[in-house]
Amino acid sequence: MIPLLIERREVMKKNDYLDSLNDLLGSIPEPERYALLRELDSRIAYQLQKGRSEDDILHELGDPGSQAHRILEERHTRLQRELGRTGPSFGSRPDYVRMAGVGILLLFLNMIALPVIASLGAALLSLGASAAAAVLSPALSLLGWFWDSSFYPASLFAHIAVAGVGILLLLLFLPLAKLGFRCIVAYGRWNLRMLRGRE
Repeated sequence: MIPLLIERREVMKKNDYLDSLNDLLGSIPEPERYALLRELDSRIAYQLQKGRSEDDILHELGDPGSQAHRILEERHTRLQRELGRTGPSFGSRPDYVRMAGVGILLLFLNMIALPVIASLGAALLSLGASAAAAVLSPALSLLGWFWDSSFYPASLFAHIAVAGVGILLLLLFLPLAKLGFRCIVAYGRWNLRMLRGRE
């Protein structure tokens, strides 16, 4: 008779623990909450079958409050990872006042930065156009030869020399163009990050 009373008291302790945990996890939708509680119940039952006492198992799990906090944290992290974003919780609203203030500051910053970026881009494009024209200059010599039916070797050698300079300019232009493009993309992303904040 005494073992039955002890077993009934332990079942009540486990049920009290699960009931308390159920109340603390009330923010989780019911099907998901019940699935979590069933899993925890089966883990406790498995440990009981292995011969451990219920008191030891519940002591290892910790109080229902800390267990609920851990479950909610893990669920929040999992949902954030599934949505591919980190930051404020789902119920939060965007801070429109901060966004407006940052937007005004970015407007004034871009009023200075964009003309500088545009002038550097124009200088880079002119370098590229000069390099392309210099590389194509021997074709002008050949075109003049077909057009006038006269050939001047000195003119051809001068155009070949200009083409060599054009190739050097082209070798300078290509990495500068890649760097400029990456800088413009990075600056645009930085503007978006500043405007959105830590999302």
